[in-house]
Amino acid sequence: CIGARHWQCILLFLGITIGYVNRVCMSLAVVAIEDILK
Repeated sequence: CIGARHWQCILLFLGITIGYVNRVCMSLAVVAIEDILK
Protein backbone atom coordinates (compact mmCIF):
# COMPACT_ATOMS: atom_id res chain seq x y z
CA CYS A 1 0.00 0.00 0.00
CA ILE A 2 1.35 3.44 -0.95
CA GLY A 3 0.88 6.41 1.37
CA ALA A 4 -0.28 9.87 0.38
CA ARG A 5 3.26 11.25 0.71
CA HIS A 6 4.58 8.73 -1.82
CA TRP A 7 1.78 9.60 -4.24
CA GLN A 8 2.65 13.30 -3.92
CA CYS A 9 6.31 12.55 -4.70
CA ILE A 10 5.38 10.41 -7.71
CA LEU A 11 2.96 13.01 -9.11
CA LEU A 12 5.44 15.85 -8.53
CA PHE A 13 8.20 13.87 -10.27
CA LEU A 14 5.92 13.06 -13.21
CA GLY A 15 4.79 16.68 -13.49
CA ILE A 16 8.36 18.01 -13.53
CA THR A 17 9.47 15.33 -16.00
CA ILE A 18 6.54 15.97 -18.36
CA GLY A 19 7.12 19.73 -18.15
CA TYR A 20 10.80 19.32 -18.99
CA VAL A 21 10.14 16.95 -21.90
CA ASN A 22 7.42 19.31 -23.15
CA ARG A 23 9.86 22.26 -23.08
CA VAL A 24 12.51 20.28 -24.98
CA CYS A 25 9.97 19.16 -27.60
CA MET A 26 8.69 22.73 -28.01
CA SER A 27 12.19 24.15 -28.51
CA LEU A 28 12.97 21.44 -31.08
CA ALA A 29 9.67 22.11 -32.87
CA VAL A 30 10.35 25.87 -32.97
CA VAL A 31 13.78 25.29 -34.51
CA ALA A 32 12.30 22.88 -37.07
CA ILE A 33 9.52 25.31 -37.99
CA GLU A 34 12.00 28.18 -38.38
CA ASP A 35 14.08 26.01 -40.73
CA ILE A 36 10.96 25.20 -42.77
CA LEU A 37 9.87 28.85 -42.99
CA LYS A 38 13.27 30.11 -44.15
